[in-house]
Amino acid sequence: MRKYFIIVLAAFVLVVTACGSSSTAVEAADAVVEEGTETPEEGDGTATVTTSDEGEDEWESPIMDALGVDFGSFDNDIDFEQIEQDRQFDIQACMQDLGFEYTPVDFGEVETFGPIGDPDVEWGTQEFAEKYGYGISTFIEDEIAMIGNFDRVTEDAYVDPNADYVTSLPEAAQEAYREALYGQEPSVFDLIDEMTGQPLNPDTGEAYTDQEIDEALNNFEPSGCQYVGQEDFGRGEEGQLLDAFEEEFGNMYEDFYERVQADPRILASTDEWVRCMADKSHSFADRNDTFTAVQEQMEPIYQQIYNFGGPPVGLDVDEATLDAMSDEEREEYFSDFQPSAPTITPELQAEIDRISAYEISVATADFACSADINELMRQVEVEYEERFVQENQAAITVFLERQAAASEG
Repeated sequence: MRKYFIIVLAAFVLVVTACGSSSTAVEAADAVVEEGTETPEEGDGTATVTTSDEGEDEWESPIMDALGVDFGSFDNDIDFEQIEQDRQFDIQACMQDLGFEYTPVDFGEVETFGPIGDPDVEWGTQEFAEKYGYGISTFIEDEIAMIGNFDRVTEDAYVDPNADYVTSLPEAAQEAYREALYGQEPSVFDLIDEMTGQPLNPDTGEAYTDQEIDEALNNFEPSGCQYVGQEDFGRGEEGQLLDAFEEEFGNMYEDFYERVQADPRILASTDEWVRCMADKSHSFADRNDTFTAVQEQMEPIYQQIYNFGGPPVGLDVDEATLDAMSDEEREEYFSDFQPSAPTITPELQAEIDRISAYEISVATADFACSADINELMRQVEVEYEERFVQENQAAITVFLERQAAASEG
């Protein structure tokens, strides 16, 4: 995910877990206390979070103010359907430039999946914690139901308006059409193990590691008309401005964020959170550990349900039969193969229920123990943003002037 989201969502840090503190961060905080010059002054009235007439918090962000970005605009509903529809016409123009016909897809006519969980229960609230915990183990049944509905939604509800045109083309032209529309895949996916779905290194025949796949995806530059306008999807001019800001000030901002985490008040609040959680019978050294504890318990569950690294769920032949097939027979088999939704045995359900009860208990305690920390995090974040703007005002002004000149040109 691109770093600009870190900047956009900086003030939303109260609804995510605080970053763990390294020994370096602790030392930096100690230095702040001793020198008395690096920590913004507390209680000066500048780092408050105001409340609107409707009683809703109005997020402060001095960085956003300095950039002239309306932070509240990111709370507004975005008509993604209309944005995608506009993008479809850009794809059409791109394909026509390459000599192909293309009919824009009307996604408004495509049935979509329903939301996971109760849409009226907002994430980050006490009600969500009491009902869903963090939404890890408690959403597994909804995820499986979504997989079960996938074929129905994609096959019964979606008709590609370009299918007839593509099939009317000669085979070579069909391949050229697909390459023009979708571009080239990352080379890491050139060779796939049909049994496991794992991408293989063609030189060694071994499966690529997760690190190798991540590196390939991070360095991949998408091509093809399908990607036209996708990078700026739903962000608008303000999102693009923040993207440019991240590119120019990213390292400075990361240093600023580390200073926030090293603030003595934040370090002390983490210690208080640890004590509070212990009083509620949950022992954790860091706020991030709550998610990790639940996820680690769910790993074997996911393995049993989805059979990661093994044959796909719903395979109606054994491995020996597949091994005996020729390449052509195996390709034909998998071209018609329809994966089925995973099933949960009673024994597995009992284990999921146990983990869900644990998750809800931890999340409910976490919510109660985090209330004061979240408010403090708001205050400290704003204080350091103010200092960041003061220290970099000249550079920010030059940046904005350059951006304005570029947009006018």
